Amino acid sequence: MKTSTLIAASILCASTLVAGVATASDWWRTVSVTASQGVPADHNQVCANASNQLRAQYSDITAIKTRISFDQYSGTLYCTATGQTQQ
Repeated sequence: MKTSTLIAASILCASTLVAGVATASDWWRTVSVTASQGVPADHNQVCANASNQLRAQYSDITAIKTRISFDQYSGTLYCTATGQTQQ
């Protein structure tokens, strides 16, 4: 019973999302910016820089998600900020 309820809820959620996208006036596109800094680096500051660069480029940017990565060979900390825009 729980499986069928979960499947029904998933189908309802997916159909609602498709209906919402189909009625949107413009399509949203995903954009991202990557900032980097050599270590020692504060990952919060590097991600803030990436987020600020993204906001500066796109005025209608949606909620921004950040992803941190580190290149141990070059000693570089990377942060990629991703959001959506209609621009």
